[in-house]
Amino acid sequence: MIALPEKLTQAFNAHMVKCGVPAPLQSHFRKWLRFYVDFCHKYRHPYSDPASLQLFVQKLSDKGQPQKLRVQAQEAVEVYLQMLATKERKQNKTLSLPAMQKEETPTGTKAQSYTGKDWRWIYAKLEEEIKVRHYSKRTLQSYRSWIRKFQTFVKSRDAHILTPTEVRDFLTYLAVECRALRQIWSAAENLSGSSALL
Repeated sequence: MIALPEKLTQAFNAHMVKCGVPAPLQSHFRKWLRFYVDFCHKYRHPYSDPASLQLFVQKLSDKGQPQKLRVQAQEAVEVYLQMLATKERKQNKTLSLPAMQKEETPTGTKAQSYTGKDWRWIYAKLEEEIKVRHYSKRTLQSYRSWIRKFQTFVKSRDAHILTPTEVRDFLTYLAVECRALRQIWSAAENLSGSSALL
């Protein structure tokens, strides 16, 4: 997990006091900020983008975090985003965080970042296809869940540039890396493969 820079931690502590965050909650807020920064770094989401916060909260939900803790995490990150906005207005720059590396293309040149793209159209298209095929609501929920996991796996890259290689890599990841899913691999493979094809 990424360690927060000391300067950022001090600024965040001061901003929590300024915002009136109760002292017993401040250690929890620092923990959630650390998790959020680690999430953004791992999946290459911009730290200061509110859309990254929504993806983070969704990831917590997918991992089974209770609603109370998800709300606490969201409040902590909102304090951070408010701090960045205040700091940016004052100094016209943000506090530095670990640099995100741009992806390498097969030729070794730096690729343009396509992460953080809007996938709402994909979910709308999925819902439309499910209705046309007269599938059940539970099938829609299941497919939506697998697409959300695939979206996280590909770091919300532009879906228009994804290739079958990413789908194969995702299925391989599920088979090899996610030991908990090995027991249900055949069912998961069918569902995720079908939802990716839609």
